Amino acid sequence: MSGIRTRSAGRVAIALATCAGLIGAVGAPTAFADATSFGYQAGAPTQTYSVPSGAGAVVVTADGGYGAAAAGGGGGGAGGEVTATLPVTGGSTLNVVVGGDAGAAGGDSCDNGSDDTSCGGPGAGPGGDSQQTSPSGGGGGGATAITDSSGDILLVAGGGGGGGSPSPCADGGAGGAAGANGTGGANCPLVGNAYAGGANPGNGGSDTAPGTGGSPGGYDLDGCMMSYSESPPSVYDGNSATGAAGAAGSVSGGGGGGGYNGGGSGGTAVLVGCTDASGDGASGQGGAGGGGGGASFAESTATGVSIGTSSRGFGANGQVTITPLYPPTITAPASDSALPGATVGQTYSTTVAASGTPAATFSATGLPAGLSIDSSSGVISGTPTSAGTYTIQVSASNVAGATTASYTLTVAAAKADLSIAISGPSSATTGATVSYKVTVANAGPAAATSVQTGIATTGLGSVTTAGSAGEGTVAGITGLLFDDGSLAAGSSVTYTVTGTVTTKHGGKIGAAAGTRSSVSDPNPLNNAAFVSESVS
Repeated sequence: MSGIRTRSAGRVAIALATCAGLIGAVGAPTAFADATSFGYQAGAPTQTYSVPSGAGAVVVTADGGYGAAAAGGGGGGAGGEVTATLPVTGGSTLNVVVGGDAGAAGGDSCDNGSDDTSCGGPGAGPGGDSQQTSPSGGGGGGATAITDSSGDILLVAGGGGGGGSPSPCADGGAGGAAGANGTGGANCPLVGNAYAGGANPGNGGSDTAPGTGGSPGGYDLDGCMMSYSESPPSVYDGNSATGAAGAAGSVSGGGGGGGYNGGGSGGTAVLVGCTDASGDGASGQGGAGGGGGGASFAESTATGVSIGTSSRGFGANGQVTITPLYPPTITAPASDSALPGATVGQTYSTTVAASGTPAATFSATGLPAGLSIDSSSGVISGTPTSAGTYTIQVSASNVAGATTASYTLTVAAAKADLSIAISGPSSATTGATVSYKVTVANAGPAAATSVQTGIATTGLGSVTTAGSAGEGTVAGITGLLFDDGSLAAGSSVTYTVTGTVTTKHGGKIGAAAGTRSSVSDPNPLNNAAFVSESVS
């Protein structure tokens, strides 16, 4: 991902900046049921977050501090904003340093000409000092940083650059994936017909290097281009995790924002006099450039990384919000247990449940053909096609971790309970025509396939039937053979055979029928039937 710097195997260590008297000491939060927020506080550089027991990751949203506006000049740049999910271990500690806006870190005291980096917003890297007595460029905003207990950097939101003075359009650059460049002082009106000359802005820090300071320049007054007085000019580059100080001179550039790599300072226009075409002497000060923003960062193991610009508004301090995430635990059924049994050809459904934040995603291996697991709900469903005992591994995972449970599932062969019934005449006489109705029913639970029914009669002459029938033996009964195909559970089929009574008075007529299918029958005793009647 562009703008995200990754760490080497040795990991990068950072010494959290200590801005005495400017960043408050805050104890660890005491409740973690929901998000925990940290703000900029005066007094100590580091606050701590105790990762709740059982948590496997945290979602962090961090904002860097705003750069300060210059006195009568350009505005400060916004801090960067980083959102990322960081892997953690329950019970561990994260160090939180929240960057302030440059005004909160010193306000007008940043105009005192000191080289105190506390004039920039504090944080993992304080913003740059304006370094000037009056008028002064604004200090850079402080970076906000998260580190682990070893001091390794996990996340940084860069601070905004300070505005240049007295150029009203020499704004500081915003913090971001790579800090934005400040705005130059060129062609910014000062007073009357005086314009700033070539004072250049500071460059923002990038994901690989600090920003460079802007070069000084002069300004044009009544056609007399004036030059800077410094020799050599002072240019303040950014550095790792610390914003650069503004360039020294009578008019100061903005300080660079703090960040994973700090922004460079704005250039200064310090001018000497010259004589214009009318012979008038002139001297004055040109507009300085704004400071560059600090670069933001998320470690290589972070996921869901989003880096942009803070929308907290001008003059805002940084902030941090941390939300714990918990890996899944499969709660039911218990691992190493048997799932409810299934039957070939029958619709099946059972649910594997899991806790965790965020909700788990499910997967499974070893499922019998015809079954699958829903990745969102954990429902195992479908229609199995093969009998057997299966060992199934179900996994539940989220960004905080994963777990696996093992189950057995027995799929029974399909069963179809076929039965047969015969109805015939209540009386018979020689030479009469009689009919027998044979009904085959399937009580299920599965469909019966390759169903065959055989019907034999006694005491009758030639027999007729609707439809086609061959000859064969079913359930020991040899006679007409009907191929029924498939018979769904709960359905039935009826055959009618008709013949003429040939048996004499005192004899008997009758019919016998049997049925079978290719599916196992749990009650084969009702697969055959016989009826008879005396001839009068």
